[in-house]
Amino acid sequence: MTFLYKLVNREHSNLFDLSALLINAFVYFGESYRLVSVPYGKEWAAVVTLGLALFYSLHVF
Repeated sequence: MTFLYKLVNREHSNLFDLSALLINAFVYFGESYRLVSVPYGKEWAAVVTLGLALFYSLHVF
């Protein structure tokens, strides 16, 4: 949401925006890993990891 706001308003991102994005990534990964790996195994947790890698790679472009 932070990057979408900055993109729409044509503002540059700052360190606070980057830290919010990283904290969000760590929290999301931790919770999704716990929710996926327990019932389905660690192999499916890798799918979550690849999805997050794709999502945040698109932020770079």
